[in-house]
Amino acid sequence: MKQVLLGMVLMAGLAGAEEYRADWNDLNRYPQAEWISEAKFGLYWHWNYNSIAGFNGWYGRNMYNGPDGYVFKYHKEKHGNPAEFGYKDFAPLFTAEKFSAKQWVEDAERIGAKFIVGMAVHHDGFDLYDSSYTPWNSVDKPPHIDVIGELAKEARKKGFKFGATSHLAWNWTYFSSFMYPDKYDAKEAPELYNIHDPEKGPSEAWVKEWYARTTELIDKYELDFLWFDFGTKDKGFSDQYTAKLTAHYYNKSVEWGKTVALATKIGFENRKSQVHGVEHGKFGYIRYPQWMSDSTLNKGWFYMGAEEDPKQITGEFWLYQLIDIVSKNGTLLLNIGPQADGSWKEEWKQELFRMGDWLKLNGEAVYGTKPWHRYGEGPTHDGDAEHYNLGRNLTKDDVRFTRKENVLYAIVCGWRNEPIHIRSLGKNELPDLGINSITMLGSGERIKWDLKDDALRISFPEKPPCEYAYVFKIEGKGLFPERAPEYLPVHVEPPKEKVAALRISLPGHKQQLSIAEVVAVGRSNWAKINRVPEAEITMSSCETDPMLAADLNMNGHPNMHSVARSETETDPWMLVTLPEPMNILDLEVLGGMENWDAFSKNGKIEALDADGKVIHTWRVKACLEVQKAATDYLGLSG
Repeated sequence: MKQVLLGMVLMAGLAGAEEYRADWNDLNRYPQAEWISEAKFGLYWHWNYNSIAGFNGWYGRNMYNGPDGYVFKYHKEKHGNPAEFGYKDFAPLFTAEKFSAKQWVEDAERIGAKFIVGMAVHHDGFDLYDSSYTPWNSVDKPPHIDVIGELAKEARKKGFKFGATSHLAWNWTYFSSFMYPDKYDAKEAPELYNIHDPEKGPSEAWVKEWYARTTELIDKYELDFLWFDFGTKDKGFSDQYTAKLTAHYYNKSVEWGKTVALATKIGFENRKSQVHGVEHGKFGYIRYPQWMSDSTLNKGWFYMGAEEDPKQITGEFWLYQLIDIVSKNGTLLLNIGPQADGSWKEEWKQELFRMGDWLKLNGEAVYGTKPWHRYGEGPTHDGDAEHYNLGRNLTKDDVRFTRKENVLYAIVCGWRNEPIHIRSLGKNELPDLGINSITMLGSGERIKWDLKDDALRISFPEKPPCEYAYVFKIEGKGLFPERAPEYLPVHVEPPKEKVAALRISLPGHKQQLSIAEVVAVGRSNWAKINRVPEAEITMSSCETDPMLAADLNMNGHPNMHSVARSETETDPWMLVTLPEPMNILDLEVLGGMENWDAFSKNGKIEALDADGKVIHTWRVKACLEVQKAATDYLGLSG
């Protein structure tokens, strides 16, 4: 164990000391960017020819989907037959007469964002920067503006980190699926439409171009942040190009003398050094390492001019999502779809300014905070790490927790005329708790409180200092008990044999053990992933061919129903059956609930083969000791 511990510490200490290789294991030693975890909230924009059409987020693709398609019909009625007025013909209309990078960044600052991101290229392949590899870019074509360059300049003037998103990887099939074989005007602009046979996958030449265009984007603007949409998991990209690009980015950051953040959804296997992104969704528990919700204010991502969900186009909704995400160790990257001329819809801007007003007053409970040992309590608990499942507004009965050094923040998500009873802060939960003071941010009134065994009761002041949510700043002793983290990576001596199931147990404790999620990552047969019977509690998801993540994804919390629970009549244990036997490379247990402290001391995880024979055993305590030593060394604990 000492050798394993020493190895992990030395490996952490060497991060950045030598050139990173295009190998996922080596790339995992790159440190996660602490700045993005401190910032918590970033803003970016979807804006290009789709904004001119203003009808469908994938307009460029769907306008070619044939006479029966609703986008095709709309385009023909509005602009004419695609053979006569194609996607390329929007170019002279993209004049951006009201675009101002300075105004965009100033408005983002007013909203409360702490880092700025520009969409460099969407699936359509039109680069919003000075690209050397395609004439279809915003400098050579209208509006003749280096959008990314101007945003980067204005963002850095104000001290913001700046990044870009790339959706280019899917360009090889974006137009091809409907246009191939050249039904409309593809021959007129081959560099834009990039027609391939979608059944054959991206060509070698196209993947090399993707690599060249992306590395130019990285190098030219010295990006602090880079986010990839989907597409890179498809055959043709493979580890050869995704790992090579990641190594290039990390090595450039060493040359620049700064830590960068790489965020992805799928297709990159440096799972410990990247920021995992969930599209318009979130996790239902505190997740380590850090993660990001990539979400959109308007449902079309691009400006659609259509009627929006009135609940979602509010500062209230996005503030509550931010509070919930931050309490779970996440960051919110929020998208806005500007109008075709480069202006923002005024109603949206004003709503987000209300969110910014709240953050200006209460930001100390959000920016630079870390999660407490429990993210919250109350009736509302949403999040399953699935796309397009953000969840509901929080209520006046919901509390979310954050911490900063020796201060605990309890954020109550609505004004109350009656006291709030916080069970997580009762003497039964925290026997050593002694409170020195409780104040409400923004209020000068004295706060009345009463500490009982079952809960801490806090009364609200006479006047609300703001709207939406109210932050109690709590100081005292015993607020931060030594508890096992709710994230346990088990990456010590994986078995060489194929694992068919995992048995998680807590010997000698005839109580209930509950866990939110178990993730086993390993080599397997990707084609068989979806053959898991619906009756199985084990769910599966593909990371990257041929990687497989077998996921008991019940995403729970003490106040949620969706947790996996053991029997109580016997020694607590639960069995996780993998979709098929595989060679495990990494194993994680997340979101431990009942008896988690006991499990951290005496629990074990056994790997079983197809015959049910135990082929390997991990002792939870030993794994936690390795994890704690590494996080202490990196300054991530506490």
